[in-house]
Amino acid sequence: MMDYSKVSFDANWTTDKKEMEENRSKAIVYAFIFAFTSVSLLIAIIRTISTNPGNIPDHKEWDMSTDTSAGEETVSMINSGN
Repeated sequence: MMDYSKVSFDANWTTDKKEMEENRSKAIVYAFIFAFTSVSLLIAIIRTISTNPGNIPDHKEWDMSTDTSAGEETVSMINSGN
């Protein structure tokens, strides 16, 4: 079995006040960036869910025609500039 009494975190933690202050400053910046991006993501998800997907307009130009003259009508609309 392994002797865990010799495992220590002293190598990872520092007692130097200057280094501790630098680490604290970095941690605050990283926490702010994380919070900002998390809130932005949540807002984007909520806005996406609550956005109306829209519908097909009720104008005649959006109606699908089943007869063969629809192709000729489209060509005449393109040529007339409408």
